Amino acid sequence: MGWFFITILLPLTAPVLLMLILRTVPLPQPWARTPIVELIQDGQLCWLAMSFCASALYELATRRELLELLGQTLVGYLNAASMITLFLSSTYAMLGAVFGARRHEASECSGVQRYGQLVASLLLTGLAGAGYTAIHSIGKPWGGSHGR
Repeated sequence: MGWFFITILLPLTAPVLLMLILRTVPLPQPWARTPIVELIQDGQLCWLAMSFCASALYELATRRELLELLGQTLVGYLNAASMITLFLSSTYAMLGAVFGARRHEASECSGVQRYGQLVASLLLTGLAGAGYTAIHSIGKPWGGSHGR
């Protein structure tokens, strides 16, 4: 269970916790009161989704017992799903860096345009994290040490 906290929860919560800690420090304007949603609204969470997908692909390629437990067809589908999620996540991360909502005035963007990348990155990160958790946990006991 410790791997879940280190691999999934820590990367998701550390940036937000760090920003909450930084709010106690007198920072120069305009950084002093930057809303936390601005830190992730341009698809930045997709970087985490990419790492979750890469970890899932690594496990699918290296854990022979997955092939024995699930069969070639299901492992192929999981591999394809991880690659598609990786592609979409990397696309949203790139688009957010180039065409971020912060580069436009609030009046220029609709809510869908302004927060669409945020919603997509939340969905992709949740999907990638759940997929990696499921793949990592197959055939391993919860709560016990399993060598990884």
